[in-house]
Amino acid sequence: MSRNEAISLVMELAQTTQRRSAEGQYDYLVRQKRPKGVKNFGRSVKAQATTSKRGQIIVEQQLRWHTTVEEALDFQRKMNQPSDEYLMLEDHFWAISMRLA
Repeated sequence: MSRNEAISLVMELAQTTQRRSAEGQYDYLVRQKRPKGVKNFGRSVKAQATTSKRGQIIVEQQLRWHTTVEEALDFQRKMNQPSDEYLMLEDHFWAISMRLA
């Protein structure tokens, strides 16, 4: 939500048409760090510059990732005995496998 949208919301909630008083109330809330449901307590932040490299994963990287994950899962299957009991609970160990990879 932008600053203007937040001020419009304050005007609507307070049922007032005075934009200056709504701006003052919004600024007060930001200074007191009251808008807890809003990121950064309602203060605006400079947007990150875009880059063309973001999200461009190559096939070799995908293959390495999947190979690493499969190796971690195979290692867990080998080390956790009895294997039939482990296979029933294997899904619960997924987060741990991700940390190991």
